[in-house]
Amino acid sequence: MSFPNLSVRRVQQSGKAALVVLALVLLVAVGAGAWYFLTHRGPTAGGEMTARAATMAPANTQFLLAFDLQGAGLSTEAQGRILEPLLKSQELKALNEEMHKTLGMTLEEDFLPWLGASGTVLLVPAEGHQSLVEGVEKPAGNLPPFRALAILQIRDEAKATASLEKVQASASAEGGVAYRTEELQGVPVHLPAVPGQGPAWAIHEEKLLLGFTAADLELALKPPEAGQSLADQAGYQEALKQVRSSQAVLSYVDLQGLLKGAPLNEIPSSDTVQLLSALRYVVLGSGLSGGQLIGDWHLGMDLQAAGPLGAKVFSTAHNIEFDSARLHSREVDTYAAFNLRMLWDIFYEVSAGFPDGDAVRQAPALQLQSVGIDLEQDILGVLSGEISYSARNSGRIQAAQYEALAQGRHQDVQTTLQNLRQVPLIVALGLKDRAGLDRLLGKVPQVAMLLAAFPVTEVEGVKVYSPPKQEGTPEGAFALAFSEHEILLGINEADQGVATALSARKNGQNVGSLEGFSRVLSALGSENRAFVVNFQDIGRIQSEALAELKSAGTLSPEFLQALEQISKLYGTSWHAAAIRADGVHGASLVEVKR
Repeated sequence: MSFPNLSVRRVQQSGKAALVVLALVLLVAVGAGAWYFLTHRGPTAGGEMTARAATMAPANTQFLLAFDLQGAGLSTEAQGRILEPLLKSQELKALNEEMHKTLGMTLEEDFLPWLGASGTVLLVPAEGHQSLVEGVEKPAGNLPPFRALAILQIRDEAKATASLEKVQASASAEGGVAYRTEELQGVPVHLPAVPGQGPAWAIHEEKLLLGFTAADLELALKPPEAGQSLADQAGYQEALKQVRSSQAVLSYVDLQGLLKGAPLNEIPSSDTVQLLSALRYVVLGSGLSGGQLIGDWHLGMDLQAAGPLGAKVFSTAHNIEFDSARLHSREVDTYAAFNLRMLWDIFYEVSAGFPDGDAVRQAPALQLQSVGIDLEQDILGVLSGEISYSARNSGRIQAAQYEALAQGRHQDVQTTLQNLRQVPLIVALGLKDRAGLDRLLGKVPQVAMLLAAFPVTEVEGVKVYSPPKQEGTPEGAFALAFSEHEILLGINEADQGVATALSARKNGQNVGSLEGFSRVLSALGSENRAFVVNFQDIGRIQSEALAELKSAGTLSPEFLQALEQISKLYGTSWHAAAIRADGVHGASLVEVKR
């Protein structure tokens, strides 16, 4: 969990201290929401905000995000176990000290007592505009060319009002930002004298409303009439059918509306314009089901309107059976695989419609031909198109990220590289023609000479090449193997990693044998095929990170105690995506520990 490095000088110099209101509220509420969802907590019950968000949004809303932390499976007791030590940690005290210097306020006294657990963000085209992106390049003054509203649930209106008035007074005294108060729909609203210089805000029915102007706040204070909300629109209703659950988080983007303001006429390819014009929406939803946080996202489109490129770019043939799942050991904590050939095919088809497109897509083949290699026969005809990787000890990377975030700094490159050298990796390129690979290697004598200089061991009938051991270099820095199914590259503890992978393919103790693999593919509704799949053992990674941080001793015991509570919340996570006849669909499964 990260916090911004608030700077008194920077706030005073900007003359816009009122923006701290928005920054702090979104930090603690929306930021906390994103944090919990990224760490895969699931809900226990349907949330009011996610259920009602679309009914509060106007029909022409083009972006909606709703979340509900109270329904995110995190009990009051669990929240206390995390928050109590966190508030006592020196890392959070540093934030509080800076905030107190700037505003005379602290998180636990002035924000946490009244912040709720759910919220909504709406973006609607401004008057005279038909798209959120229309006019973005030339905004009028400090205001964006759209209406924006954030609605955050609060627990105590009086405390919330007192805190926000305190921030507003500080902004006026130190930044010269003047505010006025007027009534809108019978509700007192607080508006910056210069629109856009600070956020407009109001408190109504146990909700904090934030926007740029009075018109933004009116989105919440004057709900849509019957039949005029986003929830009443056929496109939104169709999109909602694509998600199995939406109690925890729900997001919707009206792509068809957005693209009305995009400069599509500047694209020098009519086929590409037709393809983009066929896009309809993106929807995302998640919720708890049977001890799993299930999630779905869907890119909806009208393939009949997509033109000649539609069937090629969004072809179900891009979905593959991931053979690499039978290679990588089930003991890894991270695994990901992707149909790399799909990117080449899409590039090849799309580039044909652009000026000089034929020359662009022929360039790789001509370059390879100059060294005697035929792109189609020697490379594309040899490789299956699948690329995959797996890792162990990923907790070291997570620990470094936590440490940098807690200390309010960026990781330096050298430290990052040092951590990576301690994470064993296996990278694999799938093969469909092993004999063809031998022919390709025969056309590159430099590779044959290099391999001849490497010591060779044999694992499961496969030759594994490793560089000679040299004094001062890490043992097992890398290893290379060519099996009947893939080209394997091991990095860090490479000999052991490659041997383990080859054995996993033979003994069946691999990622493909894990229950989540078949379950997430089944959730896609695409005959157990996909173009990308990913696995992480979040619980193990978090536990390793915590052990590393405890050993380093660079963070306070209280902060580590909070991280320990977080590490007990998660299990394994699976994500996959496939192209279907109705668009692109993604699914996820995350184990939620009770």
